[in-house]
Order: sequence, then structure tokens, then C-alpha cells
Amino acid sequence: MSENKKKKKTDIKRKVTNFKEDIFNTYVRVLMFMIENKGKSFLNKDIRYSIFGDDKSIPIKNMVNRCIDFYVSSGILIKVTILKDKNGNDTEVVVDKDSYDKCDKKFEVDFNGVDVNVKPYNVKVRLYDKDIDGVDEEGNYYGDYYLVDLHIPKSRDGRENLCQTVASMFTHIPDSDIYTPVIKKVLESQLFGFNTDFVTQTISKSILRKQNIINQCNKQNGFYSMDIITSIMKSQININVTFENFGNTIQLKNTKIRRISIKENGFDIHFDNFISQNQSDLNQITYIENTSEDGLRSDVDKLNELSKTIDNETIKKVIEDIVRFENGVDIFTF
Repeated sequence: MSENKKKKKTDIKRKVTNFKEDIFNTYVRVLMFMIENKGKSFLNKDIRYSIFGDDKSIPIKNMVNRCIDFYVSSGILIKVTILKDKNGNDTEVVVDKDSYDKCDKKFEVDFNGVDVNVKPYNVKVRLYDKDIDGVDEEGNYYGDYYLVDLHIPKSRDGRENLCQTVASMFTHIPDSDIYTPVIKKVLESQLFGFNTDFVTQTISKSILRKQNIINQCNKQNGFYSMDIITSIMKSQININVTFENFGNTIQLKNTKIRRISIKENGFDIHFDNFISQNQSDLNQITYIENTSEDGLRSDVDKLNELSKTIDNETIKKVIEDIVRFENGVDIFTF
């Protein structure tokens, strides 16, 4: 009896959609769909349906949601909702992704000076438009608000090339497990209140140190995922960086990565007072290190103490493991 039951379980076909090609194509198709529908907003399920039709399998759903979440965290997409104004007209309102209340399962938005609660199923995404979303009431640009700037070509072939360039950067190291979704959530949240900047900088420095140890052990350079680069931009930590550009090796000391501008066949990296133009591959960034790691160990100890003040065991465990490898050795052993 038990053998028959076991056999039935093994006969169930489970669709696994995590192959590199599937992930890459999903990033391409999601971004292409949003660019082709610039100015329009969609629910995650609508985007998923436009690409995969009626496929509602968990792997497909998770893959599309992760893709959208990463585009949102990079500033390529933004969250919005539709509210009625006092005259009954539909008005689009930007939803701050960090305003989500996990306990009450709601976002809080400011609508004409009034706090309004919005349920996740009423939140959509659309392509970020710096000429609309990146200006204040006086028409001035916010400047460093967006981390990734897309230069969208006029031709469809050009737009497809752009989407492939973006996807190749974001899925550059799909097997990297340092920058996990939970770590990304910590970096984007306001869980630590006034200590948020300290937490994000400490985590980003630890992630970078950990990646460099892995690179050193594997005897390889140029192994920095877009996730890690995004965390560096978000936390605005000071770094030393070495990269190749048109056959030249360029070294910058004590700088920050402000923004990445992605074009049809390449990208520009905006550092403090320097722009490296027409990079073709993330592997051209051969080395990134923290400008200074003085006091990092004590900062990590303080981070662990801070994590004890929040009521989330998963996040506590992730923070605790940030400085450790699977064998239990920590990053300060090297």
C-alpha cells in the first residue's frame, strides 16, 4: 500500500522552470512587454499571462514575480495604484515599495494629503519614466533617484537588443546565492528605522567582501552580479574599482557607483566625477573592494545585536549568516 502511494507521488510531473535560458528569456520578454506598453500599468498576473498564457504553475509565477521585483528594486519599473479623486476621476498614484506593512498586508500611500491603505492585489507596475516620475513640482529632476537609466531605441529591433542587454546583465550570474531575495528585502526595507543606512552599508560591505573571497578561492576576476552592483549603488558605500575599457585598465579609488545607463549594445557606468562609456560586459569590471574595512567586524557585531530587536526569525538568520560560508567559516578568517 505504501509502495503504491509512493509510486503515485513519483509519477506526478512537476514543471521546473529555472533553467538559465528560461530566466533570461523571461527577463527579456517582461521588459519588452513593459516598454511596448510604456505609460500603461499592469498587475503581475497580467504580465505573466501576456508571456505564458494560462500557465499558472508555481515555478512560472515565482520566476515572473522575481523578475518584476528586481526591475522594481532597480528603478526600471515602479509600483502604482489607481485611486478616485474628489470628483470621482481615476488618478494614478505611485506606491512606495518600502511602505508595505507585512502584518496588516497593505501599502500606505499619501493621496492629496490623506493616508490611504492599498491592498497588494490593487498594486500594479509600469515602466519608470524619468520625465514624469523623476521630476518635482517645479520640474526639476531628482537626480540620483533612479539607479538604472534605460536609453530606449525607436526601432523594435533596437528595443529587443536593449532588453537582451539588460537581461544579460541581470541574469549574469544566476547561480550566485550571496545576494538572496531575503537580503534584498532587508536592504529595501525600513525595519531598522534610523539605523537603516548603517544596516544597508554593513550588509553591502559584507556581501562584497564575501564575493571577493569566493573569487579569490576560485581564481577568477570579474564575477560581480548586477544584484551586487545594485546593492553597492543603493547603499552608496565607497569602493575601489578596476575595470577594462577599450583595452585600457582603469582604476578608481574611494568612489561611488551612482548610476548605470543601459543602451542597445552596451552600458555606461556613472561614478563620482567619472563616466565609463560603452562597456559591453559586466565581466569588464574585474575588481571591486571596499575602500576601507576598518571596523567592519564590530559593525557586523552591532548589526547582529540590532537584528535581535526585530520580530522576524528568517531575517535574523540571514543577517547572522551573511558573514559565514556553508562550512561555518566567517569572512574575517581570510
